[in-house]
Amino acid sequence: METHISYVFLANSVVYKVKKAVDFGFLDYSTLEKRKHYCDIEITLNRRLAPELYIGVVAICRDNKTGGIILADVANNDFEVIEYAVKMHRFEQESILTLWMQSQQALVREAQFSLIGSRIAEFHLTTPKLGTQSKSMLGKGGSVRFAVEQNFQQVSRLIIDESDKKRLKCLFEWTEGELKRHSSLFEQRFVDGFVRECHGDLHAGNIAVIDEKPLLFDCIEFNDQFRCIDVMSEVAFLVMDLEAMDASKEAMDVLNAYLFKTGDYAGLRLLNFYKVYRAMVRAKVAILRLAQDGGAASDKSAVLEAYRCYIDLAMSYVQAATPSLIMTHGVSGTGKTTAARYLSRRWPGVHLRADVERKRLFGLQELESSKQKGVDIYTPLATTRTFERLRDIVSLLLEERINVVLDSTFLHMGVRQLFFSLAEGKGCVVHIVSCQLSVKTLRQRLMHREQAKDDASEANVFIMEQQAGEEEPLTKEEQKKTYFVDMQDGAEALADVLKRLGRKENYVREKK
Repeated sequence: METHISYVFLANSVVYKVKKAVDFGFLDYSTLEKRKHYCDIEITLNRRLAPELYIGVVAICRDNKTGGIILADVANNDFEVIEYAVKMHRFEQESILTLWMQSQQALVREAQFSLIGSRIAEFHLTTPKLGTQSKSMLGKGGSVRFAVEQNFQQVSRLIIDESDKKRLKCLFEWTEGELKRHSSLFEQRFVDGFVRECHGDLHAGNIAVIDEKPLLFDCIEFNDQFRCIDVMSEVAFLVMDLEAMDASKEAMDVLNAYLFKTGDYAGLRLLNFYKVYRAMVRAKVAILRLAQDGGAASDKSAVLEAYRCYIDLAMSYVQAATPSLIMTHGVSGTGKTTAARYLSRRWPGVHLRADVERKRLFGLQELESSKQKGVDIYTPLATTRTFERLRDIVSLLLEERINVVLDSTFLHMGVRQLFFSLAEGKGCVVHIVSCQLSVKTLRQRLMHREQAKDDASEANVFIMEQQAGEEEPLTKEEQKKTYFVDMQDGAEALADVLKRLGRKENYVREKK
């Protein structure tokens, strides 16, 4: 097997990866000493996320007496080291995410991609921050600009077609505008600790599902600038890669799980910028193959097609669209989160859940019990603070033209009107999805959830009945924007909502 930077040799139960003697500027494997150095670093870094896979570095030696080639952990006087290789445990190719997902049922995929999002979040929360006292420019605005502009420079030298040049120019100008618009944000995120020592090359081809566990392998070792990055750049790479594979639902699973765990909604201000950057990285990897010797005409045509697909995807990210807000509605236990998750994955839009954000305000994880911690998170003040946080996040996301599915009870008219005013003030359309369920089923669900302790919500039957008594009915104007959904058979009803949402969204765009 071969990539643009390495040769991969498959043995019975192990794999040997040999680095090519190449120098692309951003990567320099030109000498044996450098290749050995980067082999050592590759082992160290990848053991953070996939220790089960990485064995060590071996020397590829020539026997000076016989001329034979052998593998050795160390060299002696009889052997001449001619190359080094990273030694890994071999695993089935079907385990790689790009192939694994093709053979799995929808619910299994949804659970696994959510797990991947959570795993990335856990890694980002623990991997070292770049110290604010460091003199290094890694992860700062200048470093981001350098990496982004280097991409365009390297690609521009390799394209000939005028239409390709025109689209590249369009992307470059948009990117320059975003670099200026977010210049202070890049610096602030560095100061706030969001620039960390990440994986650096986190696309679907570098994730394997082994024993139902995601292993993230083959991180970037050859360039600190590519690895020491804003965590949102890393997330954007995988999200973009999945969208390139027409796996937008799985992309939303990753993104929502990541946000539930980290709460980094402010980072979404940079999501589209980094998705364009990452699409350009993949386009660059494709076009660089044209610069390497060899290859049939048909292979070169396929490479050029791959390049253009990523450019098309990048172009789709820069096209402005008016976002919308969906608010769920209903007492606890009616299936609002199920509905929100369904709509978020398919509409698509970021799933923002009040129960999770309420707990975050008190330093609690999604499934931690406030009662066990001895904290009352349902006081009037706590509720006010929760909706203030939700308001701020929704405002930020709509400003960045990101759809939002806001998951809360919204039983009181004043709270609903707060978000109506916010969204409509930004020229956005608002929809309500009101979840309905029989009282008998409601009681059963809430009692089961209370026993299972597998949900962020801590509402029980008593709270549900209290909510029902305090609920303020939807006004006539609100009902015009409401989809009533019987969650007894939610999937079919929600599919119908999506169809109707699509028609209404298209109508609004035509009017504008």
